Amino acid sequence: MQTLKVAGLQRQRLLRSGNAGRLITLDGKDCLNFSSNDYLGLNTHPDLPEIARRAACQYGNGSSGSALVSGYSEPLQALEQAIATLTGRTAAVVFSSGYLANLALAQVFCQRGQTVLEDRFNHASLIDSARLAGCRLKRYRHADAADLAHKLERDESRHVGLVCSDAVFSMDGDTAPLAELAACCGKAGVLLAVDDAHGIGVFGPEENNLGQGSVVAAGLDETQVPLLCGTLGKAYASAGAFVAGPQPLIDLLVQTARTYLFNTALPPALAATALAAIRLSQEESQHRQRLFANIAHFRQLARAAGLLVRAVNGPIQPLMVGGETQATAAERALRQQGFFVRAMRYPTVAKGQARLRITLTASHSRNDLQRLVEALSKVLIETTENPTAHD
Repeated sequence: MQTLKVAGLQRQRLLRSGNAGRLITLDGKDCLNFSSNDYLGLNTHPDLPEIARRAACQYGNGSSGSALVSGYSEPLQALEQAIATLTGRTAAVVFSSGYLANLALAQVFCQRGQTVLEDRFNHASLIDSARLAGCRLKRYRHADAADLAHKLERDESRHVGLVCSDAVFSMDGDTAPLAELAACCGKAGVLLAVDDAHGIGVFGPEENNLGQGSVVAAGLDETQVPLLCGTLGKAYASAGAFVAGPQPLIDLLVQTARTYLFNTALPPALAATALAAIRLSQEESQHRQRLFANIAHFRQLARAAGLLVRAVNGPIQPLMVGGETQATAAERALRQQGFFVRAMRYPTVAKGQARLRITLTASHSRNDLQRLVEALSKVLIETTENPTAHD
């Protein structure tokens, strides 16, 4: 543990009191929250607690068993139908977490020893999916469809069971070239799985503003992206995750995915909350509009202040720091000033690529953003001059 601490890699669990909205209380200190995946600000929506309460009163606190035993509740069925409609897919199945949904992919759709090709920056759950299924994991260059095409050709597509990519990458905030990836997989005859955990509810076709996600925004249907994954614990302020796609593939997941068969189903109250959040996000499109207005305003302020934010137009705005100890010191200094911004370090990101992962939501005000940029400018100067000042 001392080695981790000296290297700036020791992690701490901060004890939260109360809600995790625009304001958050951690270890007794109130902070403006810039480390939340509650992109639409629905976690503090006044309607959702009552919906959850009514569902818990009607169906009980828990789901009582796996979905194939006694846990498949009416709210869960309605949620799956709503997800299929939202994403333009034939069917959907809900898992208890995004990690479990992604673990199921290689186990169900690949044979042991087959190759799984993945983007180098994919989420750990997709990487673990291939490894735990006994597949040969190979990675193509980040967001590089040409490199994927080369590897598909070199490895012979009949040996490749699955291609997996995040849609929005959780540490960089950039997006995958989904149309190009789909074209490569279609040509090779290989299944493509896309995890849109950070895009569902946020991105989507501008003409309808429904937040249908990155894959629908790219104009791709289930023939081009047969396996579409997403989470209910970020923009939709609940818990659980889904895989959506053609009925035969979803049926196969229900019948054979070990993380579905042998796992307790999502509780009815959480399913009802997620279902209500999907509907609210469509009926109250102002949440998404405020989010993107905040993204544009933050980027304008950051550029004016000379902050090295990456050129991404999404709620994840990474600010590169470099060294692990500097990033840790910056996080602590910001928290002392009343801002909660998590430092992301190895092994979450590559060594020497530590960053402050700023996440923006619809709940932030313009004044919040101004104050954050001012604090960042000051703290980064201080921690660069004395990186151990706050250790």
